[in-house]
Amino acid sequence: MRKKIYTAAAVLALAVAPAVAPVAAQAAAPSTGERVQVCPEPFGLERSHGKMSGTICGNHLHGWVEDTKADGRCVFGMFQFSGGSDMYYTNWAAPKGKKIEFDIWGPAGSYPSYFEVGSIPC
Repeated sequence: MRKKIYTAAAVLALAVAPAVAPVAAQAAAPSTGERVQVCPEPFGLERSHGKMSGTICGNHLHGWVEDTKADGRCVFGMFQFSGGSDMYYTNWAAPKGKKIEFDIWGPAGSYPSYFEVGSIPC
């Protein structure tokens, strides 16, 4: 009796699995052109004059920028978000070893499309 139950269950599973698999795959896959966001997503960038690191979640960046060179310059982070050309800047970090924390919010529905560590005489 057990053998027949297992066999019937196996046949049913083989018949149902091919019908369910495409539906499950469609539900899991994003539509064409849609960006899948992992929150929080880490980011980091290091240049000769400074570095920054943090996390991205949608249109929000949280992190820090640090001056790593004693050169009389201030280090800052700069960002641009999808769908726009506006630049967003962090506060300046200086002198060498100074680290500042930042929270940058882009326009609703956007995500960071560019980021860089800059420096300026200060």
